[in-house]
Amino acid sequence: MANAISERVLRPYSEWLPLDVSIDGEHLVVALRGEIDAGNAHVLPTAVAAAVNGDRSVRIDLSDVTFLDSSCLRAILMSEAMLAPEGVTLKVRNVPASSYQTFAIAGLLYLIE
Repeated sequence: MANAISERVLRPYSEWLPLDVSIDGEHLVVALRGEIDAGNAHVLPTAVAAAVNGDRSVRIDLSDVTFLDSSCLRAILMSEAMLAPEGVTLKVRNVPASSYQTFAIAGLLYLIE
């Protein structure tokens, strides 16, 4: 569950990758902000894994992302692969219109909620 412990655990990651963690109903929500590219996307799988604390469903919220590239898509796929063996599902929400085609070309529309 997102709580003070997960906020403390995530603090080192947020220096590299602007993110917030919250609970929305049954979902742990990891909200990303700004530009997500090769310079910071590699942090996402570790940050997501650190935030999950018995949660069964994770949503990556991209509503405040201004740019993403294939590094972000790779990081999302790596996060999904890390969580799946634990029975945790991962979906992406609020994909900016400018990035929707990137998901489509990569064959990742199944990730979008």
